[in-house]
Amino acid sequence: MNILACGGSGYIGSHMCKRFGREGYVPLTFGDAPHCTCIRDYVHVDDLCDAHLRALGHLQRSPGFHVFILDSGQDRSAAEVLASCREECGGKPESEFVKRHTGDPAVLVANNQAAAATLPWGPRHGLSHCLETALAWHARRSVVGP
Repeated sequence: MNILACGGSGYIGSHMCKRFGREGYVPLTFGDAPHCTCIRDYVHVDDLCDAHLRALGHLQRSPGFHVFILDSGQDRSAAEVLASCREECGGKPESEFVKRHTGDPAVLVANNQAAAATLPWGPRHGLSHCLETALAWHARRSVVGP
């Protein structure tokens, strides 16, 4: 799972990418070919917070050890995420394609059926909302300071 975006009061994730971009670094896109990048699952931080709150409530009702896998159910390639970012950001960021590392799975996604059935939980935010909130956070942050 990859956490992508920010919530109303805080931010987790791509702030380091923005800093690296300011410092001249180019993000790397991993895959077997530029059009065949790794498939991952991206979850909005607000959805993760909601799931954790629901899990705490579940622990109060059913003490013990429980495992819940959280995912968006919308598996995306790195190329798709990058294309969506470019749509929202006027063609940026640039990236450099790199073959994936040995042992790095081409597809790494999860299944949230246990969380959906037990908590009940499901993601409310898709990739476009993740990008919109990340951009809004960066816009507010650039007014306040670095």
